[in-house]
Amino acid sequence: MQIAGNDERGIVERVVVAVWHTGTEALTPLGTGVYGRCYGVTLARPPYRAAIKLHHIPGMAAAEAAQLRALRTHLPLPALIPHVYACLPQLDLEAERPLGAVAMEWLPGESCGRPEALPRPHRVILQRGLVDLLLTLHRVVHPAGYGAFAGPFHPTWWDAYGPRLRATQEAILTSAESRAYLGLSVLALMDRTLAHAERILATAPPSTSAPPSPCATGSIRCGNGCPTTCASARPAAPGSCAAGAN
Repeated sequence: MQIAGNDERGIVERVVVAVWHTGTEALTPLGTGVYGRCYGVTLARPPYRAAIKLHHIPGMAAAEAAQLRALRTHLPLPALIPHVYACLPQLDLEAERPLGAVAMEWLPGESCGRPEALPRPHRVILQRGLVDLLLTLHRVVHPAGYGAFAGPFHPTWWDAYGPRLRATQEAILTSAESRAYLGLSVLALMDRTLAHAERILATAPPSTSAPPSPCATGSIRCGNGCPTTCASARPAAPGSCAAGAN
């Protein structure tokens, strides 16, 4: 069952009452992603502004809350990692798909929905900033290996995330609708990308003297400047590109 926007607004208001015991003065949709929808809320009491993310996939709210808390603890980027006020892993709703919610700190910033439309000087500044951010994320390591924050851990990135990528590819290939939607050129590119990813990321990187702590590897969602994060053991090998798996 697809939950309608008006119904979701009611859910957000219930989350606000549950977390802050106050009402919502204003509510603004911020965007929709693979896992759910995000809203900005204005409150009548501190913190006055917050972000509420509703997750449509069971378990994802708790997973994201755990990741954000670990990242704030170990990454030198508190201005980019929102504080988690509360996590409601499963809301008490009569819905076909259980909903979870994460109530997060409101971080100031500007949306960048179409970075390719920016003037070239602005695109260059954005690209360099994103690369610097990824390099910072990759400097944080975990000595146990690649995997989820709580384990199990694996010696290489591909050992941890390769099976998930292959399973996704298989699901796409077995769906006539997905194959028709993507087209032959995209399917061929997907196969080639996975082949190169396995060659690059199935090799254990050299040992590092960096201090142990959970890390983030990741891609960047240019639409909101937010790093897609996952736990990882070490920086990617030189010349490789390790994309966030979640």
